[in-house]
Amino acid sequence: MKYTLDQIRDLAQATAETRPDEIDCDEWLARVAAYIEAQGAGAPLDPDMAAVEQHVRVCPDCRAELEALMRATEEG
Repeated sequence: MKYTLDQIRDLAQATAETRPDEIDCDEWLARVAAYIEAQGAGAPLDPDMAAVEQHVRVCPDCRAELEALMRATEEG
């Protein structure tokens, strides 16, 4: 599989932004419902929720999923 220069740049940026305490996609999925609920209530972010927010900064797949979930909760 060949990567484009933009894909390599995105991967390098995500790698540079990765922190040792960062959660993975599975952990993100387990916490995202609580994150959306906290956002809807305007509650301050506790460390678990901050980890969810950090993950979507570096994971485009989870970011897209979060955006879709947020739109769905706004409509419903």
